[in-house]
Amino acid sequence: MTCRPSLPFSLERPKPLRVNPENVPSVNFLVTAGEAVTHHVHQSWADRGLYQGYGPSETTNICTVSPAVEKDYAINNIGPVFENTSGFVLKPLKGFQVLPAKA
Repeated sequence: MTCRPSLPFSLERPKPLRVNPENVPSVNFLVTAGEAVTHHVHQSWADRGLYQGYGPSETTNICTVSPAVEKDYAINNIGPVFENTSGFVLKPLKGFQVLPAKA
């Protein structure tokens, strides 16, 4: 027996995710969060409704989302921060340096 979930979207951690979009046609978009998106997930779901979320590991929320990811998007693009949220990307070079927006 094949299980065919009927969900309009799914929120998943990318590393254990091995589901291909063809196997869940009712999923209109996939939100990943909790860790960096994998190459497999990026290749399988980009251009098909991939939303790449990011949130610090110390919390259980998402603070940025790169919506509607396409295959030519950079795999490490975490998207803009949500309204009423601040986000900083730090570069570990002689301490941590704050990178400019869109770096």
